[in-house]
Amino acid sequence: MSEHAELLEIAELYAIGGLADEERARLEQHLADGCAECQAVLRANLDVASELLLATAPAPPASTVREGLLARVRGEADRFLVLAPPRGRKLRRPVQQWRARWLAAAAIVLVLGSTGASALLGARLARERERSAELEDLLAYEESISWALVREAERERSQRVALETRLRGLSRIVAAIEAPLARSLALAGQGEFRRAQAKAYLEPASGRLILYAYDLPPVPDGRTYQLWVIVGEQPQSAGLFRSDSSGEAKYDSARLQDLDGPVTVAVTLEPAGGAPRPTGPLVLAGS
Repeated sequence: MSEHAELLEIAELYAIGGLADEERARLEQHLADGCAECQAVLRANLDVASELLLATAPAPPASTVREGLLARVRGEADRFLVLAPPRGRKLRRPVQQWRARWLAAAAIVLVLGSTGASALLGARLARERERSAELEDLLAYEESISWALVREAERERSQRVALETRLRGLSRIVAAIEAPLARSLALAGQGEFRRAQAKAYLEPASGRLILYAYDLPPVPDGRTYQLWVIVGEQPQSAGLFRSDSSGEAKYDSARLQDLDGPVTVAVTLEPAGGAPRPTGPLVLAGS
């Protein structure tokens, strides 16, 4: 960065007394050399500082502050005194105008150091805090949207996996039902379970039994429904199941034996965990 560009930047801070002594001295020398661009920037910032000063109601300063302030103003004014020109030569008008403006600027800067500067910096700090709060709100909103999208994606993925699993199960059931040797049995409710009914599909080649049951009462605590396949006098357990809140149940059992001959399919109510042989009341039966 060139020296002119650097001085042009720090010229904006001069009006509020924001420069170190070395920076201020460099800028003052640069302005005294006649840089029109830097002079214009400083004039603009001094105008803003003047308006801010007029809009701010200053608190009455203590006497010690007043004396120190006047001493600083006199000291600053002395630094801007221009040596008298040689006899017979007139001081150029632009230099005279700039000297007058510079003395006024120095006074404004010193006053702003105790009143207007703090107000200007406070306003700027408030704007920055407001902007920071807006950015934080925006980031929080974007983060919430991101998390919502992640949760939605996870939910859709879970639904897709569940649907694919169900479709695979249905495909296996359809294949078993449509197999050449597949057969079906109607099961009727027994005794106090007479309203219940079911349909059983048997596929001897794979040893599968698929049961669809309806109007089953809820299973009491400590009990379960147990499915049986009875060939001759030998019952074999085909598994345990429970009905849902609507009284429906679907159960798919595999690797059963002797499904190609005469067979009876039955459901009993057994203790939780099942039993090696039927012991509870008969719920459904069909041959």
